[in-house]
Amino acid sequence: MRYDTLDQDTIASLCTAPGGALAIIRISGPLALECGNKVWKGRRKLGPECRRQMLLGKISSGERCLAVFMEQPHSYTGEDTVELHCHGGAFAPRRLLEQVLHSGARSAGPGEFTKRAFLNGKMDLTQAEAVADLINAKSERAALLAEKQMDGNLGRQIRAVREILLTVQLEAESRLDFPEEDLDWKSPRECRNLLIQAETELDKLIRSGKQGAVLRDGLHVVIAGRPNAGKSSLLNALLGYDRAIVTPVAGTTRDTLEEYVSLRDIPVRLTDTAGLHEDSSDPVEKIGIDRSFHTLEEAQMIFWVLDGSDMESAVCSAGFLRSQLPFRKNQEVLALWNKTDLESS
Repeated sequence: MRYDTLDQDTIASLCTAPGGALAIIRISGPLALECGNKVWKGRRKLGPECRRQMLLGKISSGERCLAVFMEQPHSYTGEDTVELHCHGGAFAPRRLLEQVLHSGARSAGPGEFTKRAFLNGKMDLTQAEAVADLINAKSERAALLAEKQMDGNLGRQIRAVREILLTVQLEAESRLDFPEEDLDWKSPRECRNLLIQAETELDKLIRSGKQGAVLRDGLHVVIAGRPNAGKSSLLNALLGYDRAIVTPVAGTTRDTLEEYVSLRDIPVRLTDTAGLHEDSSDPVEKIGIDRSFHTLEEAQMIFWVLDGSDMESAVCSAGFLRSQLPFRKNQEVLALWNKTDLESS
């Protein structure tokens, strides 16, 4: 599938992270070659005769710059594409991009190169989604999963299920349309087995989708409990450094504190919360407690910290947990005993 590029404008953007040693400006669209030759000059002119060859030249400022032309449909977007490789930093790439925009291109919107790649049949929607997943991957496992999806693994599985359903649909429609014909019909048992196979494959996809969501978005774990139970100490221990202020004074944490950590290569979003109790008279502390409850509603897992040095307080804390927290379906709660090395009161 291709969409008509004749009426499409030419887009350009910086396609590398800002601040690096090198930068790449990508130009894509019907005027990509014209724009590239306006801002870049070398011994050879960019064109079909030197497609997919990296050429050394200069831009108008005199800075050396590499350029490569990729002719449609053999490019990321499926359109004529020029890439300019220049020095990085903040100023040089911005100056070069401004020159490209003045030559007839417009600034590309977020994800527009990938959108054009999809519209031109260079990738399906699952692969387009995987591009963003790979860019935002927070762990090696998340990156590997995105790479498999970019390779078309998920799309192939979906198409296989679709083929099964189309086969059964065709069988049913042909029986209705040609009931008197002696065709090579599938038996009802065969059709049933095909539908069971499709259902099984869909269940696998749903389960893998949930696992992929955890790898992609991270597991949201909220650390909660009564005041001075040791929640912030647990956060610091899991992070491996002192992120939260820890004092013997109850109510030190007044607001939610969020950090990411990788545990067994799974990204985990840890949120420390203000201590929960019913009788606070401090208006600032009340706001913090309200935020804690709101955060708990969104959590996938709760670490409920109990003060092992004060058994009476720990029992009250467990009762408060059961009566006050609005648990969602599939929300796991782990009770963690803290301060067990201290003498119990």
